[in-house]
Amino acid sequence: MTFPAPKDAKPQMTLKLLKNSPPPERLAIYLDGMKINQVAKLARQAGISARQAANAMQGRPVAVSAFLRLCLAVGFDPLPSVPKPDDFGVITGNYGDFDFVRFALAFRIKRGLYGHTERQAGAAMERSAATISRIENAHELSIGVILRACWYCGTHPLGYLKIIVESKRKFGRLGRVSRGTSVADVTKIVL
Repeated sequence: MTFPAPKDAKPQMTLKLLKNSPPPERLAIYLDGMKINQVAKLARQAGISARQAANAMQGRPVAVSAFLRLCLAVGFDPLPSVPKPDDFGVITGNYGDFDFVRFALAFRIKRGLYGHTERQAGAAMERSAATISRIENAHELSIGVILRACWYCGTHPLGYLKIIVESKRKFGRLGRVSRGTSVADVTKIVL
């Protein structure tokens, strides 16, 4: 699985990206040249800590949710070979954590549609059957594993970020709905 370089990539950046580097390194190459004082602003915009943004700029591993929120904030496509969601690059609200449970269900359904066993799915993704089991049991895995699983499913990882919706509750107070609340649950609360 190779990842093509962004259209506006620098020549030296293109060579590095085509060498199948891990996702944190690709994001660090994309963020190369950003000044350290911009880290706090970028972190605030992405809804992550400044430490997570600094780690991402250095190519160090960060959590899946922080990685995807940062990609959304800077307009970096973590999986260009898969069609993006319609609202990619448009920050319309606050994004929460990656929904591992919903992704696990989608992955299991897609594997069933393909007719693959865990071993066959693992071979297609160049991972072990144990990793496939961890994906289907909604374990929090690294961004590299999640991107390969999204590639296998043909879905974009940004589609699995939870959306935090602020709404008026029945009592008329303006409150923030928790991170684990889906859009369907919000409509139940409001109605």
